Amino acid sequence: MKQSNQIAKTAGDKVLGCLLGQAVGDSIGLPTEGMKRGRIAKLGWAEKLKHRFILGWGMVSDDTEHMVMVVRSLVDSGGDVSRFRSSLAARMRWWFICLPAGVGLATAKACMKNLLFMRNTGVFSAGNGPCMRAGIIGVYAAEDKVLRGELVTVSTRLTHTDPKALYGSMAVAEFCAFVAREKRAPELTEMIEIWNGFGNDEWQALLDGLRESLQQAEDSAAYADRLGCERGVSGYVYHTIPVLFHAGFSHGWSYEDSITQIIALGGDTDTTAAILGACAGGLQGVEGIPQEWLYHLRDFPNGVSALEVCADSLVKGVDQRSFMRKWVEVIVMPLRNLLFVVVVLVHGFARLLPACVLR
Repeated sequence: MKQSNQIAKTAGDKVLGCLLGQAVGDSIGLPTEGMKRGRIAKLGWAEKLKHRFILGWGMVSDDTEHMVMVVRSLVDSGGDVSRFRSSLAARMRWWFICLPAGVGLATAKACMKNLLFMRNTGVFSAGNGPCMRAGIIGVYAAEDKVLRGELVTVSTRLTHTDPKALYGSMAVAEFCAFVAREKRAPELTEMIEIWNGFGNDEWQALLDGLRESLQQAEDSAAYADRLGCERGVSGYVYHTIPVLFHAGFSHGWSYEDSITQIIALGGDTDTTAAILGACAGGLQGVEGIPQEWLYHLRDFPNGVSALEVCADSLVKGVDQRSFMRKWVEVIVMPLRNLLFVVVVLVHGFARLLPACVLR
């Protein structure tokens, strides 16, 4: 089976590390999503990073849900690209019907086209949405560059057709593929050489700037400022991707340190931390993720135990969930999303309070 052959060459811990790394990054970055860098600093939240979403516990957003949909589509398809696209499109239709909160505009438009069963569902956008689906594809197809590229392209163009979105997704997938294959952190020069293999002149200039900044040991905040992200890292892929890789390389790919840095920069913190978490988690494995952060991630149907089952499914090539569990998820998801919206609204109002109250 094609899928089994791919995963058999990749340590199962890398799969689980990538999944949990992304989920924890998403969850712990969620309370500061959309906040300006100065506000986060005033609250001191990045200095004392912990789950703050709901009474000291964490929930996940679409960043984790999309990753899980990719995993299950890979299991369904066995690595066949055409079947993978069909499965992922079907899962995204159901996901959208369940009224997820915080979905990006481009993804929402693409999902509407998907619901109408239009052939070309993607919209011209350079958002970072596809990048959150790319890390686990890199781990899955670490040994097959052609398959990896095809899967990332299908996943990206399902929602985003701007080439920039594809370049960013490929960058994430290639990093995760490298660490899964080589079982070590890459040197900056190694990744730049790989990333130079795709993209246009603007992409090459972006890589040159990233390399120059890292070689000069420039602070990640100063680098983000030069990209125009003084208040926070936006969802524009040419902001998200270089800044999160800058944070990762600057902190030696320590999970805790790099996640702390990217959240301190503000902006789209759930997605930037989720993508960075997939990269750092895939490299460091589960043991590299702070255990307190793992313990306080509580969600359904995408909590820690469910993600462990998800990883096991990808490794074995067979969905390990029980039939009853699948139907429980279908019934519970709309109710869970309603709770998620309520919590988000509470957070929105709480942010209006003085910083001394929220510390």
